[in-house]
Order: sequence, then structure tokens, then C-alpha cells
Amino acid sequence: MRKVILFVQVSLDGFFEGPKKEIDWNMVDDELHAHILEVLKTAGGFLSGRVTYELMAGFWPTADADPGSTPPVKEFARIWRDMPKVVYSKTLTSAGWNTTIAREVVRGEVEELKLRAVGISWSGEGTWPRPSWART
Repeated sequence: MRKVILFVQVSLDGFFEGPKKEIDWNMVDDELHAHILEVLKTAGGFLSGRVTYELMAGFWPTADADPGSTPPVKEFARIWRDMPKVVYSKTLTSAGWNTTIAREVVRGEVEELKLRAVGISWSGEGTWPRPSWART
């Protein structure tokens, strides 16, 4: 069974976002992108919530078309578009770019994904509770 890898940025004082839900304090440079790309070489899919999915879907589908994009940004854009995604949401009605919408995080379904996929990246918001299946 493969691993679920959590990608999340947290400030040193424990915050995921600012008081108005801003994440402009995040520093994502080429070094961090290179690390993420290395981890994603063994990944088979993305799991996320609606907020993260909508944030990603608002940027990554066309990020590599920007002439100012760095090579790691261009590579991640291609990976994000092509890789299967599961977005957990009770309100999202449609999603593109190889995305499946799931209403609940169901342990058995995640375990099935772990068996099928090479690996899974879990991109989470700070509002998500720790899933019952998330163990050490």
C-alpha cells in the first residue's frame, strides 16, 4: 500500500492563513518547487478540499503558458493538469482537469486509491480535521 503525503505550509507560529484567509505570506520559490516535483515523481494523484482545489484550478491549468513562468512552475502545471485528482466537497458541482468530486472522505475509498496509485499527494486546508485513517 502506498503513502498519502501531506503538503501544507504553516507559519512558525502555527497559522495556515491570515485573518482574512489570505495566503500571501507563503514563499514558494524554485527550491520548494524542485522538492515538490521530486516527491511528485512517485505520486499517482492529488486529494484536496474544495478551497484548495479552486485555488489550484484558478492558476495551474494555464501557468505554463505564461512566458515569465520558471521551468519548475511549467513542469508542475503539466503534472497538475494531467494527474488524477479527488476533491472532497459537499458543495462543488463540477470540476475539470481529470478531477473526481467526492462528498465524504471514506477510509475504504482512500485505501483503494492507495492500492491503485503509485502514491498520493494530500493538499489540505487548515480547516480539515485529521482524517481517522491518517496514521503514522
